Amino acid sequence: MGKKAIFIEIMSLVLVSALAGCGEVKDSSSSSSSEESSSSKGTSQSESSSKPSSLEGGAAEYVFEAEYCPGIEDLEGKGYSGTATGTSMILQDSKGTLGASNRYYVSFLYVPGIALDFTINSSAAVSNATFVFRITAEFMNIVLSPSNYTVSVNGASLNYDDITLNTGTHSADTAPFSDHVLTTELSLKSGANTVKLMTSNNTPMIGTMSATAPMIDCFKITTTATLTWTPKTSNIES
Repeated sequence: MGKKAIFIEIMSLVLVSALAGCGEVKDSSSSSSSEESSSSKGTSQSESSSKPSSLEGGAAEYVFEAEYCPGIEDLEGKGYSGTATGTSMILQDSKGTLGASNRYYVSFLYVPGIALDFTINSSAAVSNATFVFRITAEFMNIVLSPSNYTVSVNGASLNYDDITLNTGTHSADTAPFSDHVLTTELSLKSGANTVKLMTSNNTPMIGTMSATAPMIDCFKITTTATLTWTPKTSNIES
């Protein structure tokens, strides 16, 4: 075989190898993109544990987003200058300035007795879980306490310390959401547990707000038990 033929054969092998390599990279990228798309969509009725990596002592922190509250469609809230019903009470932190954990949160909770209800399943009974409330206030500074805002688990109200929420005098000045530990001795029973976040006062704020309440991003429970629930993710689907 002449040198020219050998050279042509070698270059052909190199070209085939390079094309094969490009094909493998493309397939891998396509698969990754498909998996990301599938995981980001979620389902409106699937049970989810939302369990992150384990924390110290084998515990894990579970996040329960307010915008996924199953019963929000039946509520009617009030705001600065009117009412909002159902999923219209869910607002988007589009610019991320409020630090909403899922870029959405619930407002219009300025009505006496209005409540967000959740059902959470626990794999075991525990008495040392930690409950964290992630909230902020709009338009004016407020102070929350067990006497004016009720957070209850299985019908028992949590006896938490007063929470002072300072914000500006205009919605554009609203302070970002912040975490507040309500208790480190939360009791959960094995099986279904109910969590209720309720506006339990009739102290007006401003405008048509007929009660004092926070805007709610989410609440978090840290425990060694495995927690699951059914988030209604369709609440924020267009």
